[in-house]
Amino acid sequence: METGIGLYIHIPFCRQKCAYCDFYSVLAQPGAIDRYLNSLAAEMRLQGQGQLISTVFLGGGTPSLLTARQISTVLDGVSRYFLLAKDAEISMEANPETLLNTDLAAYRVAGINRLSLGVQVLDNDLLPHLGRRHTAQDALTIITRAQAAGFTNLSCDLIYGIPGQTMVGWQHDLQTITARGLPHLSLYCLEVHDETPLGQAINSGKMQLPDPDLAADMYDWAREFLPQQGLVQYEISNFSRPGFECRHNLIYWHNDEYLGLGPAACSYRSGVRACNVADMDTYACLVQSGQRP
Repeated sequence: METGIGLYIHIPFCRQKCAYCDFYSVLAQPGAIDRYLNSLAAEMRLQGQGQLISTVFLGGGTPSLLTARQISTVLDGVSRYFLLAKDAEISMEANPETLLNTDLAAYRVAGINRLSLGVQVLDNDLLPHLGRRHTAQDALTIITRAQAAGFTNLSCDLIYGIPGQTMVGWQHDLQTITARGLPHLSLYCLEVHDETPLGQAINSGKMQLPDPDLAADMYDWAREFLPQQGLVQYEISNFSRPGFECRHNLIYWHNDEYLGLGPAACSYRSGVRACNVADMDTYACLVQSGQRP
């Protein structure tokens, strides 16, 4: 296995902002993605110095709003301005509803070899609290379709500590997902940020978070249950079958070096952490004029 740095590429487009999300994103407008890919290529020219890249992670936002052709354009740029390891792990975050009418195999042909699905919860009453557009059945359908398309390195994100969530519901979600044979799960306790719609609803008393002891019990139950299903905890939030640990996650976990591209993306190089400007227009102006953003 070749050892290089990690490369994070921010895809800052969403169809709708999730109620809990405080990551930088904008609504996808016609033509905006292709214009952004031109700016991203300009930043690659600025930042690329032939560094060896061992992992690529397309995060967001909603990277699965990009077509397979657009993903191929991004990865062609990586190969042009960096040295992409032959065994590189190339991950893409995806929302289930964006994949319902998508040729998933085309993403594999474009170069994606690891897919991370934002399932979050399998309760149709709770999904609207999070601002999610898919249903529980949509999520399960996409897992089946991704497996059929040849994605053996497949992960799901799940959230616990959601308003209205119960221990029984959480156990059902984990039992249902693990029955599908996924090799990787990421479990996140809901973080409430005051400036988000969810934070405002909770602060105004319209919603109430579960007791923090219940959220802790959910996490403890998962830590007992998942190893019984062959999913070993290798980091605070991540569980995997042996050999399916997310190599990009481990770069962060081990405090190794990574480069972030795109607005609001962060890098850690030579002991210094730096973040790009969190504004699409300013980002585009800087990189198109030859300045690092």
